[in-house]
Amino acid sequence: MSTFLLISELAARSGFPASTLRYYERVGLLTPANRSPAGYRLYDVADLDRLRFIDQAKSLGLPLSDITRLVAAWNDEPCSTVRSELQSLLQEKSREVATRIRELRSFAHSLDQAQKILEASNDCGSCGPNCACASLVDNTPDTRTLLPLSPTPGQ
Repeated sequence: MSTFLLISELAARSGFPASTLRYYERVGLLTPANRSPAGYRLYDVADLDRLRFIDQAKSLGLPLSDITRLVAAWNDEPCSTVRSELQSLLQEKSREVATRIRELRSFAHSLDQAQKILEASNDCGSCGPNCACASLVDNTPDTRTLLPLSPTPGQ
């Protein structure tokens, strides 16, 4: 006989707030096993494993859209399919991180160069075309592509 959990019990055991569980249900990451006669969501104990998987995938930087595909495969396909897709996603994420590291190192170098320019300059009175502040604009690469540092909403 299968044991069902109310959303509050699943939230307590998984560490996810009930609002997150309801959101995961809306986006297809989680499906209640059933509804009680009173209309309460009933989850299977196996949903705890799925939530652990979702949490781990999120901690590896995977967006919810990718996690949703993985969870769908988890339900319907052999483990080898899920493992293969997960490996592919993690390889891509690793490449993104390596690119980001290179960009951040370049950005750190630009910051160092800007500091050196400011430290080597004399006080010129007011800022203008001949002061060190203005020369930073010409000598510093555009780093706006590095922003934002945090993930986009929904990821």
